[in-house]
Amino acid sequence: MRERKKFLEKEKALIDNDILLLVGTQAIEVSLDIDFDIMFTEPAPLDALIQRFGRINRRRNKGICSVNVCLEGGEFDHYIYPRETIKRTLVVLERVTIIREKDLQEMLDEVYPDWPEKRKYMETREGFSASLNRLRPFRRFREEEESFYDRFTGIPVLPITYQEEYEEHISRLDFFKAESFNITIHLGMFHKLLKSSKMERIVAVINKKDKLKPFPYWLVKCQYDPQLGLLEDEEMPSPGKITLTF
Repeated sequence: MRERKKFLEKEKALIDNDILLLVGTQAIEVSLDIDFDIMFTEPAPLDALIQRFGRINRRRNKGICSVNVCLEGGEFDHYIYPRETIKRTLVVLERVTIIREKDLQEMLDEVYPDWPEKRKYMETREGFSASLNRLRPFRRFREEEESFYDRFTGIPVLPITYQEEYEEHISRLDFFKAESFNITIHLGMFHKLLKSSKMERIVAVINKKDKLKPFPYWLVKCQYDPQLGLLEDEEMPSPGKITLTF
């Protein structure tokens, strides 16, 4: 997608320009091929931290490297990470001097002692098996599609910065290109923005062959910067309902 391409370009720039200091978000947890010497990070669940730690001494040719985890995070971290999981993670890390791969499973078991997602896992497993049994070529099951997407915690939204370009592509029925302007945010962040009236449900009405069809999408009424992401404090007004005719 559009933003993923920019992400890869930044990754290449980090490698080519021999950057010595990187300030990043949770995005560095996933598929970022960088190799730094030391890390300072806000707290997060142990499994997320392990992913972050993988960007330190990635080539395994520097010996033991330091990772420093703060005892306190941001004011709104609980929208993303459960408080109890963070507390258990910090307790486990305080007892560790050197993290060894062979000890990771035992550490994770302590952070997640009761496997709180077991019920959700079993439901997902049963639902997947049921979907396979009903799978038929060229046949669509609407209820299965909705159930599938309900299992994800990320929500695609459109930054208001891209609204004009987004609607231009919709008017040309280029939905794939329009989708590339969306970004995905965590469910907790979505509800935070919705509560603060910075998220709005927009319904574009497409007039096609004398038939009106709604085309709804979520609009984030904040400025968006490709380098910094959503700028929550810079709210922008929404133009509201749009009618597209072609």
